[in-house]
Amino acid sequence: MAMDSPFGSVLSSFSVSVQGDKDCLNLISKYLNNADQHPGEEKYRRIRKGNARFNSLVWSREDARNLMLLTGFEEEGDFIALPASASCTLMLEAIRSLLGPSSTAPNVAAPMVSTGTPSGTLKLSRDTGLVDRPPADMQLTLKMG
Repeated sequence: MAMDSPFGSVLSSFSVSVQGDKDCLNLISKYLNNADQHPGEEKYRRIRKGNARFNSLVWSREDARNLMLLTGFEEEGDFIALPASASCTLMLEAIRSLLGPSSTAPNVAAPMVSTGTPSGTLKLSRDTGLVDRPPADMQLTLKMG
C-alpha cells in the first residue's frame, strides 16, 4: 500500500530490511502518531532539529527530511513544526504499511478489507481520525461482507 500512496516515491528510498532506515521510519512514525493523537497540543507538533536522536536518525538524512517536509512540517528556526491545519494521517498510514506488523512504531488503525456484497454504509468524519483532509484525487473503495 505504501508504494500506491501519494508518498510512495519518497518512501521507496527506504528499506525496512536496513536497520537505520527502519529506526528512522519508526521514529518518524512515533512523532506523527503523537501529532495525530494530540492535534490541539503544540508540543506534539514541534520538533527541535538539534534533538540528538531526531537529528541523527531523521534530520541528517535528505530522504527523511524530505519526508517530513512532504508531510507538512515547516522549518521555523531551530524547530520543524506541523501547522494545526495540516494532517499527518495519510503519511502515518503509508509508513505503517511499509513497516508492517512487526514494527515497533505506535499502533494505528489499519484499513480492513473484506470481500463480498456490500451490506452497510460507512461514514468517515474528522472525529474518526481515519480521514482528515484527503487529497482531491484520492479514491476510496470499500468492500464489505
